[in-house]
Amino acid sequence: MPSNSWLPELFDRYLARPLQFGTYHMNLMPTGEAYMGGGLYLRPRDDLKLGQLYLSGGIWHATRIVSEDWVQQSTTEYSTFDQQTNYDAPHEYGFGWHINRLHVGDRVFRAYSAGGNGGQLVMVIPHLDLVLTINGGSYGEFAKWYR
Repeated sequence: MPSNSWLPELFDRYLARPLQFGTYHMNLMPTGEAYMGGGLYLRPRDDLKLGQLYLSGGIWHATRIVSEDWVQQSTTEYSTFDQQTNYDAPHEYGFGWHINRLHVGDRVFRAYSAGGNGGQLVMVIPHLDLVLTINGGSYGEFAKWYR
């Protein structure tokens, strides 16, 4: 993959097209570069495809899209977030993925998720072979959707 390519072009060629994304939108900065701190608008079904890609170790419809090593590395803890508010929870962070421990009765499930302002969320729970997505619109209202 050429490292001197425009990021929106790389995203389209190596992720959006192979995963057969529908219409999507990527915000650009005034310089024309992709703003990757937010502003990627995907349909919920395409969020699910991203989660499924990771659940399957980087394979989509029998085609390798990203390396299994990258899936493992990006969902590994490199830092932690302490609780900042009464609706927050301490958790770990990988490369773009928030890593949580979900407590259900006496069981604990490891989950990783990527989310956006307003309540957009794609979550992968490998032990349950589960990918889920939530699509919200409470922008800037973290207390409503973050928990």
